[in-house]
Amino acid sequence: MAKRHFQLNDQEIEPFRQAEQRTRDVHELKRLQAVRLYGTGMSMKQIMDIHNCGESSIREWVQKYQQAGLSALRSNWSTQNASKLTSEQQADLRTRLHEYHPDQLLPAEVRVVKDAFGRSAT
Repeated sequence: MAKRHFQLNDQEIEPFRQAEQRTRDVHELKRLQAVRLYGTGMSMKQIMDIHNCGESSIREWVQKYQQAGLSALRSNWSTQNASKLTSEQQADLRTRLHEYHPDQLLPAEVRVVKDAFGRSAT
């Protein structure tokens, strides 16, 4: 078994813990925790089991951290970039959701008619 060359000391671990507390992105949290655990000596198998990821992913994250620090583990997604709708389309959708009932917007052939008990009428 090869000796692990990557180790984190207590001063290096603290920024990981702070970043883990701040992030709202589960994928970023996964990367931060995996690299921290690997750097504290946890076995690769345990980390893979905890985070449900492969060894190559963990090694890639460690390498990225070594090259560029914690910023390399950040998620590249932003709310606007991850959205498929433009801000104008989002505003229009928000307005429609508040002003209309679905039956007013759907064509007659796709509407579901319900009886007084909320069951689909045939």
